[in-house]
This record gives sequence, structure tokens and C-alpha cells, in this order.
Amino acid sequence: MPRIRACLAPVIILACSLVPSIQAQKLAEGVLKTIPVSQDPRDSYSLPMMLPGASSTSYEPNTFSKKFTFERLSQKNVFFNDVYEFEFSFIGGLRQRVFDVPDLATNTVVKKNCWYIIFRIRDRGNTLTYEQVKENPEYEHLLSSLKKDQPIPAEKKYCLPQFYLEGYVIGDKKEGYQAVKYHDRVLPFVQKQIQQMNDPDLTLLDPIAISETQIPLARTDADGGVWGVAIFENVDVRIDFVRLTVEGLTNAYRINSDPTKPNLRKTLQMNFFRPGGVVDEDKDKISFGIPLTDDPQKQVAIAQRYHLPGPMLCCYQINPDAGDRRVLVSEVDAEVSLKTFDSSLVPVLEQGKFPKKLTDGLAGAGIDVAGTNPEVVISGERWKFNLGEERFEIRLEPQYWQPIVENKENKIRFIKSLDYLWIYR
Repeated sequence: MPRIRACLAPVIILACSLVPSIQAQKLAEGVLKTIPVSQDPRDSYSLPMMLPGASSTSYEPNTFSKKFTFERLSQKNVFFNDVYEFEFSFIGGLRQRVFDVPDLATNTVVKKNCWYIIFRIRDRGNTLTYEQVKENPEYEHLLSSLKKDQPIPAEKKYCLPQFYLEGYVIGDKKEGYQAVKYHDRVLPFVQKQIQQMNDPDLTLLDPIAISETQIPLARTDADGGVWGVAIFENVDVRIDFVRLTVEGLTNAYRINSDPTKPNLRKTLQMNFFRPGGVVDEDKDKISFGIPLTDDPQKQVAIAQRYHLPGPMLCCYQINPDAGDRRVLVSEVDAEVSLKTFDSSLVPVLEQGKFPKKLTDGLAGAGIDVAGTNPEVVISGERWKFNLGEERFEIRLEPQYWQPIVENKENKIRFIKSLDYLWIYR
């Protein structure tokens, strides 16, 4: 369902009246930055988990196999979803400018500094669907056939963009850096000025109007899409290490095995850096990407300020029916400290024990490791354990950074491009 803001109902009506005249814009090469659609089979199914809210009693049936009891059937449940994702592009990056804004209280026009980004959303037909799963119920979470770019009816696709501008401001010596967060706002007068500056013939919609618009299918690179602008007001002039997150570009989500906690939604995070001050802030350049540095302390600050996910402990089940293929059944944050660069969970595994966080994660997947001890395969990196005939492997795997030792100094190695990333939150 689209977002509703009752106090802005007149604005929504005005915005929706602009919908019909969306046109493609001819741009010089490199002006339009497109974030590649990023779809992974993992987006379409959950990890095996206990049936949320289910409780059962263990018993040995006399007339049928125990695997058909409610206790067993409530374990290792996997949820599937046909996934679609829209393409996101933007012009010029994140900008700020002083605009004329009417003050209804004083019936005057005042100057207000606003941040904004002009963007385009297209439907390139990117989807992930499945036909069937393994017949073996022990491995029902495996996809036996996963097809890309299969059609999903247009009426079942919803683009519900929500923009958040997040960053840090430096306070006094006691407070240090403080996190700040801003939601996009619908400001018709600012929106109109931005459209006049950009291209008067190109209609820019606010995110609410886009949520009520059918995104046309772009069959070729030359096909257009829906253009919009996200606006932020009252942004603290001291802000830096800026993250712009966009929710609602895809229906991919991850179910939380704890029914009391919300599910996680796949979110686009774009990173920006503003090396400016508090005077004439509208003249400061906001750069796309993160500042590059070899300074270990600054590397740590970057990983913290941009919330870059660190290494994970991933547990795999070895599937003998698929050539000993590794099947992910649980994953938890390895809790690598950015002060010591050590994981609080790895030493427990090295001692032949399961960290409580990993035990809880496996229990959420219906895997009881009580009375079982992991064995070291590669110290600090890989472990294994068996449950009857079932074999499992635990691996320490990096995501966007990993600690390294270089010239006897602890540093961070950044992995992948960090201009943007897709995260679940």
C-alpha cells in the first residue's frame, strides 16, 4: 500500500495531476549514474526456521515416521517469494541549495536551505521466480530451478520509495559524533523550483506520487522511466559521512525468526561525503562515494559512520544429494571489534564450543546442537560438526570489510565498491 500522509492530502492531489507527462531526458554520457539491479537467489527465499509461534511436544509415533509429526514439520520451514526490483538512477548526486519558501504564519517568503536528489526509476523486467523445490523434505529450502527475468504481472509490482538522509554531526568533546536522520518531505514550492532549474519540460514527482504511479516497462536502454525528486529540509549544517537510503525499490525481504521483531527489507544505501563547514553550506560539494584513506583510525571511522557490515559466521549444511553442495542454514554477525579487530565469537569456536549467538541462530533454524562440539578445520576461519548423518560447516566470511595486518599494523581491507550497497534492515 502507498504511504498516506493525511495532513498533505491536497499536495498528493496536486502531485498526482502531474503524472501523465513523464518523458525521457537526453543526457550526456556519465551525467546519469545508474545503480545496477542486484538480485541474488538468496533474495527469494528465507533461511530454514521454526514455524513462528508454533509449540509442540516431542513423541515417537507408532504408525508413521517421526518426520511427519508436527514437531518436525514445524522445523526447518522455508518461505519463498517471487521477487522484482526496479532500476534506480540519479543526476548530479546529492545537492543542496537555498530556496524561496512561503511562510504561512507571516505571509512572507523566507529563504530555506534544502538538500535534494533528482532520480529516475525504471522497470527493466528484472525478477526472480522458482518453479519447484527439491522433493527431499530434508532439503526443501534448496531451489531446484530458479529462473531469472520471468514476467510478474504489472499490477503485482509496487514501487513505494521512501528516502532517508542519515549521517553524523560533531558535537562537543563529551558527546562526540551524534547520529542524525531525516525523512524526505513533500515541498511543492521547492519541487517546482527544482524542476525549473533542471528541465521545465520534465515532470518531477515526489515519492508519494510515484507510489501511486504505474512504472512503465523499459524494454531497451533508450526507454524512459518515471522521474522524481526527494527533498530534505532542516538538515544540520554540520553533517558529514552521509548515507542516503532508499526503501521500496524491491519486494525482497527477510523474515525474522523472532515473531516479536520486524522483518528486514532490502534497501539501497548510497554513500556521500561532505567535507564542508557551517558557513555558506550550500556552496559545499557533496561527493558520491566514501573518502579513501590508508590511516587505520580513519578506516575504522569510515566503517562505523557508514554502517558497513562486517564479517559473518555462516553455517552450512552439506547436501550429499547435490554433490556435497553447501547450503546456508544460519548466519550471525561475527562481532568483530573495530578497536581490537578480534571477533568475540571465534575464540569460543576455537575452544570446541558454540557461542550462544550461533546456538540461538541454529535453534531458530530447527537445529539443536546441544551436546555437540565443533572441530577446527582451519584455525580462525573454518569449523565443522555432525548431527547424526548430517554434516555441517561453519565459516568466517567477510561482507564489506575485513581486518588485516599490514607492516605489523592492524588495518581494514574494504571489499567491493562502497559507493553504494544493498543491505537488509
